[in-house]
Amino acid sequence: MACILNRTRIPFIIFTLIVLARPAWAQLSVSPTIIRFSGTELTQAVTVENTGPTEQTSRITLVNFQMLPGGRIVLGDGPAENGRFAGSLVRFSPRQLTLRPGESQIVRFQMHAPGHLPDGEYQAYILVQEIPEIDALDAPTSSGNDGLAVDLRAVFGVAIPLIIEKGDLSATASIPSARIEPLPDGRPAVALRIERSGDRSVRGDVSILADGTEIATVANVAIYVPTAYRDLVVPITWPSKLSLTDHQIEIRFREPQERPGAATAVFRFHGSGDGVASTEP
Repeated sequence: MACILNRTRIPFIIFTLIVLARPAWAQLSVSPTIIRFSGTELTQAVTVENTGPTEQTSRITLVNFQMLPGGRIVLGDGPAENGRFAGSLVRFSPRQLTLRPGESQIVRFQMHAPGHLPDGEYQAYILVQEIPEIDALDAPTSSGNDGLAVDLRAVFGVAIPLIIEKGDLSATASIPSARIEPLPDGRPAVALRIERSGDRSVRGDVSILADGTEIATVANVAIYVPTAYRDLVVPITWPSKLSLTDHQIEIRFREPQERPGAATAVFRFHGSGDGVASTEP
């Protein structure tokens, strides 16, 4: 008796999250790069733009992501130790968008925190995630001789942090150590650690100078509560024939000046030796 195998198609959807300093991927752009409620602000907004050539439908949700010391963002099962999830403290609309190419729409967020809310920082991530087209999922696909077809499709999402600051919060930053460290391809780089203390997150720019000349920058470096530190390796484009070890290196971390109680940190060292940390610019 002949054995007849029915062709079975199994679609797998791979969810890919992008958390960027400037959140954008292919057909999607989200701005600003962070939403912060502090003081008396009760409403904020983000703009979602379709920058691609085809119509795009996206769903907006609030999710509980957490930062690891290396800066990687992972999905948390619950609030991290000393962390507070802001999902129940914010209402927003709309929750789904369909945008034509070049079209944008505003998503508005309203805080409704109870008056007895304890002081502290509350966090969530605004996740804007594409919704796969049904026609694309049902499109024909090839199968092997066993009649089994597996269809892998990526579903992309962009996330930006939403932070609620309740009470008089403060934070400081420090750079306890740094060193010259070559990359695997031989290019020079500076490896450093930024530490955060206090009851709020810090987010600012890192600049690296050699003998007073800026040689590298990294924008929007964040350390979110409760993470205590973040390690960075910053590649250096160095035109000089002299090694970086022959120069005086200075590393600066600065939050925006308009940020109340802005955190700053400085670390200076000679490329061939130890350095000195400072909170002064």
